[in-house]
Amino acid sequence: MIYFLIYLFLEVFISLQFAEYLGAGFTFLEIIVSAIIGLFILANFRNGAVENLMRLKRGEISNEQFAALNLFKIVGAILLLIPGFLTDIVGILFQFSSLGVPLSALFMKKGTYTTKRDQKSKYEDDIIDVEVIEKKGEH
Repeated sequence: MIYFLIYLFLEVFISLQFAEYLGAGFTFLEIIVSAIIGLFILANFRNGAVENLMRLKRGEISNEQFAALNLFKIVGAILLLIPGFLTDIVGILFQFSSLGVPLSALFMKKGTYTTKRDQKSKYEDDIIDVEVIEKKGEH
């Protein structure tokens, strides 16, 4: 509850400062433009997610980085939809992967994601691969 009140105070304070500097018309325009950008990011999220999936498949990013990149991009787009200058600033910052991945370390525990490939490599030493060859004439 206290964090929400702090956020609300900062949002109102920053928004009033920007609105006083920009004026009513440009403030209204900023709200509309940021909402359009947020909608555009959400509409095109699939393309970015597919690109991140390919990077994950090639081993360029980890599972945690994949989750962080996609999560912060969606949260940032939603923040751009919400009117207010502070939410717009944070929403824009979340669009940059260089910020999202380090921030995710604060919220996600390392190694919480496991894939079938990770589980397979864990037990791969216990598996013996056998090939049965039948000779002609023997049953």
